[in-house]
Amino acid sequence: MEGIKNVKVVELEPNPFSKNEIQKLLSTPTSRSMSKLAVALGSATALRISELICIDWGNVEYFVDNEIEKAILHIDLAKPLNRYKVTKTPESDRYIELSAQATLMLRKLEKYTKHLSAVDIEVVQRDNITIKKEKRKFIFYNEQTGQPWLNPKQFAKQFFTPFLKQAGVDHRGPNQLRHTCASYHFISGANLAWIASLLGHRSVAIVEKHYAKRNRASLIKEQVKADKTIDSLFRSQDQNSIVVPLEVVSLKEKDKEPVVSDQRLYLMSILQLAKHAKDEKHREQLFSVIEDMLKEE
Repeated sequence: MEGIKNVKVVELEPNPFSKNEIQKLLSTPTSRSMSKLAVALGSATALRISELICIDWGNVEYFVDNEIEKAILHIDLAKPLNRYKVTKTPESDRYIELSAQATLMLRKLEKYTKHLSAVDIEVVQRDNITIKKEKRKFIFYNEQTGQPWLNPKQFAKQFFTPFLKQAGVDHRGPNQLRHTCASYHFISGANLAWIASLLGHRSVAIVEKHYAKRNRASLIKEQVKADKTIDSLFRSQDQNSIVVPLEVVSLKEKDKEPVVSDQRLYLMSILQLAKHAKDEKHREQLFSVIEDMLKEE
C-alpha cells in the first residue's frame, strides 16, 4: 500500500538445544504424544515451525535404501500467522530425505492422523494476492482442539513452552529445533551447500553467518588439533635437522609432567571461555558442552 513500508523482520540469534537437553525432551512423559513427536521430527529435519505444522501425508513418499526404510518429504506450505501460504521463497519449496529414525517417527504418527479426511484450505500465493483452494491431509493436529494448528504461536503457547518447563529445559521458541538440527550438521562437518538446501536458503552465506559463530567450542577443538599437527613438524630425533630437535621441546623423562590429552586440552579451553563469557546464557551453553563431553568419556 502507498505510504506504508514493509516491516523489517528481525531474526533471533540461533540458540540451539544441547544434546543433553534434546534427550531430556525425548524422555519427558506427556499425554500429548503427537506434539512430542513434532518436537522430535522438528529437531531431525530442520523445518521452520511454520512448515512443520503444515506437513501432510500427501507429501510423504516412503522408499527402501539398502534394506532400510526412509522417506522423502516435500515442503511446499507454511503457516507463519493465521493463513496458509506457499513457502517463504522458491528455494524453500524443497524435498528433504529423512533419516531412518525420522522416518520411524512418521510411521508412529500414522496411527494419529493418517486415517483422517483431507481438510479444505485456502493458500496465499507468493504474490500475497492470489489465493488457491486445496485439500490437505495434515500430519499434526492440536490435541486440545482436535484441529490442525492455527499457527506457530499456538503450538508454542499450548504445548512447547509448558513442555520445556516440565522437562526442566531453558525456555526457547520452537524454531530453535530447526537451529539445533542445522547446528549439529554444521559441527559434524556437513557440506555447507547441503545444509543450505536442507534449510531452504538461497546460499551458504546465511549458514555461515548463523552457525559459524555459534560453534566457537568446535573451532577451539579444531585449533587444538591444528596446533598439535604444526608442533609435530618441529620435532625430530635428528640433531642435524634444521627443525628443532625433540630434546629441546621435550622435558627429560624424569622431569616430564603427565601427558595432557587432546580431550583435556579441549575441556580446558572451553572452561577458559566459560570464565570469560559475555553473559550467563553463553556461560551455561559452554558448561553444557563440557557436561556432554564428560558424559561421553
